[in-house]
Amino acid sequence: MRLLVFMIPLFATSVLACCRFDPDTLELETAGNPSVVDVLTGRIERPLPEYWNARLSDPRSTVLQRAEALTALGRYTEAWRELDAAFAGGVATGEQAAVARHYVTLGWDAWWAGGQGELTPARALELAAEHAVHLPPSEAMTRIARWAKGPERADPTAMLHDMFDLRLAPDKTIGSANEQLQVMGLEGAEAALIGLIMISPKWENFDTLYAFSLVCCVRGNQHLAYLARLRAWELFPATGSKVPGLDAIEDFRLLTVPRQVFAGALKEVLTVSGEQKLVIEGEFKARREFAGRWHSARIAYASERLDAGTSVLAADFWSAFKPPVYVAPAKPAPPPLPRPDLETQPAPAKAAMPTPAPTPNTETAALPVWIYAAGGSALAVLVLFLVLRRRRTPLPGARADAAG
Repeated sequence: MRLLVFMIPLFATSVLACCRFDPDTLELETAGNPSVVDVLTGRIERPLPEYWNARLSDPRSTVLQRAEALTALGRYTEAWRELDAAFAGGVATGEQAAVARHYVTLGWDAWWAGGQGELTPARALELAAEHAVHLPPSEAMTRIARWAKGPERADPTAMLHDMFDLRLAPDKTIGSANEQLQVMGLEGAEAALIGLIMISPKWENFDTLYAFSLVCCVRGNQHLAYLARLRAWELFPATGSKVPGLDAIEDFRLLTVPRQVFAGALKEVLTVSGEQKLVIEGEFKARREFAGRWHSARIAYASERLDAGTSVLAADFWSAFKPPVYVAPAKPAPPPLPRPDLETQPAPAKAAMPTPAPTPNTETAALPVWIYAAGGSALAVLVLFLVLRRRRTPLPGARADAAG
């Protein structure tokens, strides 16, 4: 029993240690699609308001182009009326998917905005659902629609209700690639969320970035998950959350990280080392500053071109734009490797040692550390054996008394 009690701290240490990861870097986790980091940090190339206003003023614009422009400008009820008026008599077979996409985009944008006039949040969701049937089925969008109808109230002792219910995934702290998302039918969840964010700024919010972070957690991309979490935390004051009660919780960030009970309290499961967190935070800060400079450069360029009389609808409007170049922050140098033995230690300077040091026993100094550890363990076992044997063997006097 005492041996078991002694081993409990070692077992607890091993459990916590298995939750700490130093997996592939952020670059490797986004291999093949580095623009993901750009989108997560806000460097997204979308048309400017001047473009959408020009679309409305251009008599050559189609109904769908006008509806898209009205939706982008936040004039949701006008877009709804134009679409209904244009397609009241039905939609041609070749246009059905395009019209459906515009209705779905309009419905979701209006829902994120909290509705507008007759287009209430509930009606906006209905509008999106009615026309989503004309688009290819998507498990990701099906789950998002289910979540949007009634997110569970925020609970300080549990993870926040996310769009895909990945808070209930069996392993959100794994540090390697796995097939959990494929089993759930969410293999393309990251691409779906990134696409939605790029299409509309309404999707660039706390809830979407939080969901993206959990998708990365389940896939095993813990560094990318932390980057997305940083962006979600940054967006929360501006966008809030559709999850009721979250704004009343003092530290909402605790509800976005995997936690477990340890020593009677909820503790964050450390999926990224402290050193790696500092690297990612530095990268995030640098990329957010770069995104701001990049957007400012685009606005300045567009203003100059517009003042010169160039139409924003011209095909070559952006041809001369030279965006600023991103310079990644310097990464901290890795800590020096520990010295394996005394022979590899650098010789001290003579000035620091006025008197000669005793000659070391090189035979002993060259012995590996594990030999000392093994010897110490053997000695401990021997002492324990002798103690137990002595307890089992009666004293000579005790034998004589028993004989008498």
